[in-house]
Amino acid sequence: MLERAGVLQRPRCYPHPGALPPKYQFVNYYAPARPMERMAHFSPFSLNREPDTTIRIIAGDLNDCPNLAVDRKSVSPGPRPASHATHWRTLIGRIPYSVIDTIRYLHPHARQFSRPHRQKGHAHLLVSGTTSVDAPLSDHRPVSVTIACPSAESSTAVPSLPETSSQLFRVNTRVSADEAFAARIPFIINASRRSHPLDPLAAFEEAMARLKIASSDHARHLNRQFLTMKAALERRTHELEALPVLDDQRRAEWQDSVSMNKRLILERARQLRIRAHIPELSSEEPLSHTVHARLAGRRTTIKIDALRLADESISTDLVKCLEHIQTHFQSHHTPDDRDVAQVEDARSTLLDPVRSALPRSTKHSDSRFMRPMTQRHSKLLEEPFTADEFVEAIGKTDKGRSPGASGLPYEMYQSSPTVFAELIASTCNEAWTKGALPDSMTSGIVRLLKKPKPDADYTNLKYYRPITLRECSYKLMSKVLVARLNKVLPSVLPPSQHGFMPGRKASDAGSHLSLLLEQIRTLDLADSALLSLDQESAYDLVDHDWIISVFRAIGAPERFLGLLGVIYGSVSLRYIINGYLTGVVHMLCGLGQRDPVSCPIWNVCFQPYLDALVRRKIALDLCAVLLPTRATILTHLAFADDAIVLVSSPAALGLLAGLAVDWRLAVSRSWLVPPALVAGLGSVNQTETSLPTVIIMGILTLLAGALAFFCVSDVPAKAKWLTEDERAWLVWRKASDGSSVGEAEGLHVAQIKSAFTDYHCWVALFFYISILVPLYSVGLFAPTLINSFGKWTRAEVQLLTVPMYVFACSYVLISSVYADRYRTRFLFLLAAQILCLIGFTINIIPTAPVGVKFFGLFLCAAGAYGGVPSMISWLSTNLSGTTKRAVGTGLTLGIASLGGIVSSNVYRRVDAPNYLLGHGVLIATSVMGIISSCLYAFLLKRSNEAKDRWHAEQNALPEDQRKVFTVQELRDMGDRAPEFYYTI
Repeated sequence: MLERAGVLQRPRCYPHPGALPPKYQFVNYYAPARPMERMAHFSPFSLNREPDTTIRIIAGDLNDCPNLAVDRKSVSPGPRPASHATHWRTLIGRIPYSVIDTIRYLHPHARQFSRPHRQKGHAHLLVSGTTSVDAPLSDHRPVSVTIACPSAESSTAVPSLPETSSQLFRVNTRVSADEAFAARIPFIINASRRSHPLDPLAAFEEAMARLKIASSDHARHLNRQFLTMKAALERRTHELEALPVLDDQRRAEWQDSVSMNKRLILERARQLRIRAHIPELSSEEPLSHTVHARLAGRRTTIKIDALRLADESISTDLVKCLEHIQTHFQSHHTPDDRDVAQVEDARSTLLDPVRSALPRSTKHSDSRFMRPMTQRHSKLLEEPFTADEFVEAIGKTDKGRSPGASGLPYEMYQSSPTVFAELIASTCNEAWTKGALPDSMTSGIVRLLKKPKPDADYTNLKYYRPITLRECSYKLMSKVLVARLNKVLPSVLPPSQHGFMPGRKASDAGSHLSLLLEQIRTLDLADSALLSLDQESAYDLVDHDWIISVFRAIGAPERFLGLLGVIYGSVSLRYIINGYLTGVVHMLCGLGQRDPVSCPIWNVCFQPYLDALVRRKIALDLCAVLLPTRATILTHLAFADDAIVLVSSPAALGLLAGLAVDWRLAVSRSWLVPPALVAGLGSVNQTETSLPTVIIMGILTLLAGALAFFCVSDVPAKAKWLTEDERAWLVWRKASDGSSVGEAEGLHVAQIKSAFTDYHCWVALFFYISILVPLYSVGLFAPTLINSFGKWTRAEVQLLTVPMYVFACSYVLISSVYADRYRTRFLFLLAAQILCLIGFTINIIPTAPVGVKFFGLFLCAAGAYGGVPSMISWLSTNLSGTTKRAVGTGLTLGIASLGGIVSSNVYRRVDAPNYLLGHGVLIATSVMGIISSCLYAFLLKRSNEAKDRWHAEQNALPEDQRKVFTVQELRDMGDRAPEFYYTI
């Protein structure tokens, strides 16, 4: 094969029994998913016709690709449906002679081989010869071709692909919900116990294995029932629909059949979502664009395209990547070599104060520091596990959680909680006694998720977050252990630790910090500062010996320490990379990610460091500066591994560095991240000096308002600061504004009613909203939208908004001048709304180039800001009467300003980076504005034409019959007066 490409040399023919001709065999053939890559991959295939040559193909994933659009769709252009095995048809079509047999590997849940090109099978001996061709990663699995032609005497192992994660599956939730299967669970577990009456660990492993097999068989049984029922319902539905007339009974039967068939389809879709690890959704809830985007992002976060190896080279070779990941994480979970004497000294320095502390029950116990546990709590931790504890833990589990390698989810345990509780309790107690957990409870599968950072280099493993999948039986044991620790830790740990502590919340820490800062304002602490402390990979690098030492220091019983040794003594992990598993990584240090017991254990391990902040005078002691009668005030707070400490001066940084060295020696090889300055509190005190400035500015504002009452005139005739000529001109201009008789000044109740009932205000409300909503959106979220185009700093993003606003300002000035010159508002308002429509339409297209999207923001800004002058002046010009104009513009502008609520909520963080919801809403408002503007212009034009017709009718009458209005009547009529023409 691939003889033309020079890849495979013709195999040598060795004599063998029966003098059979040479054979070709394909082993573990994996093909790419993308159509173009698939065509290029199969193009070099060339097998010359040889009468005595046959071929046998054994492939592992040739049409098992998760991308259904590639591997499951028909490729035949004719009306007759073709085979679904696209890869098989492509491959077999390249072979110039008949293929004797093509076999795919046996699926772990299938009872038979599948043969896409099934003919009579023959067993033939193959001559020797092996060639392997590796290609870069495909969409779903790496491409790997292995051609093996072994002879009868050959003992060389056939090369194979790395082990896949095909053993990872999840038992269908329908199985555990089925009453028939739930009734079988006690018999399966009891049979396993009878097989191993003296070995609970072996009985547990056998029970789990039997449950896995039984649940798989029952899932297939339920699937066959589903298909049979669905076929019967469809057949009966078709029979009823074929009848010419349906009576009431058959119509009801048809409705029931259709409804039942729909429920079956929705249930099938729900099960497929679970198998595809898609979040559970209501059966009536469609998958929105947002959900699709989140699912696409979720798939992207688990795919690794390439990795940077130890020699700094970037590789796409799967085997090298798997080896690199195994080596990296084995080194990550292995303690470094340290001087034993230095380690013991550092641990003694941190733990001696804990050992000498008084328990909480003692009168003079110091609540600021970690204290030993009481005798009652010590007895609680060494008691054997009970079935009631596991029943309670099973009742608190959530559905839909990912199980371990066995695939048995929490739903299985919830179907028979008492039976499983007794099994797990006896297993854990036996493991506690023997000092070793069952193998299934010590192993875990780890998936690497990408950390969403803007500058992340995803070829580097430090930008991935490991998530461990452990067996639900182990997690139930952890939950029982956490429930016990939650009764102990509140009396052991001081109030400074708020992370994952019962009865304590992060909001409590925020409130305390706010009160603390308020207290600092009253003190003379010019050099004080608030520092943030963190450490890299805190959970992953803590030594298991340190865990035992800390719990021994607080008085934990030896039996409980033995349980901790059992939990952390033999943990083994395997990492999933694009569907393939690495070798075993032994977890020699660190706490498990997503392990329920990791959080309380970390809180205990981290508390000696928090105590040292106070004991070594790093954290500010407010008791030294406040009256002794004041209660103790905490000056350091923690949430799990994150801490905030208040220090009095920069000298505390040197003490922090010394504490970091001791912490590294005693606990782990993880360095503390250099402290970050949250706030320099000396500047807080300086804000007190700005209080007079604030008071002065407030007084000046009040004076300006008071002076305005005397200096600002209501009407031009009363403006004393104008000259006589200026007053006369303004009075004449005001009198002739809009009509020949002007408008009345003062408050008129009739005009208030007219403003609420006039169509001008309510039609204008819509195009007001169409301008204000984009205006607020551009003003609030322009930096966010620009930041989604690429990776820039905050300062660069702010600078990139400057040209956009300059362009918008220029458009506002130019459009305002020409709108006044041509005495029209409609055309310029319409142009602004069209600009918004074009700009947001450009930005809603995900594939649009960055430069085009940036130009679209220019159009959005120009349209949003450019429409404001025309929008406001158009309505106010067409309302006559000062009272009506004031009420109408105020009413319309006030209601339209509520669009700011919409603007501030449509660009959500979950929609990044395309923001389809926000752009879609603004496109809709722009369309609404265009329609309402055109409608308003049409109504104004029709009113003007009606006034023209009235004047023509009056002119046709004799002068003595013409309608004549007094000046007061015309002024009372306002914009409805015949003399008043609307501006379009």
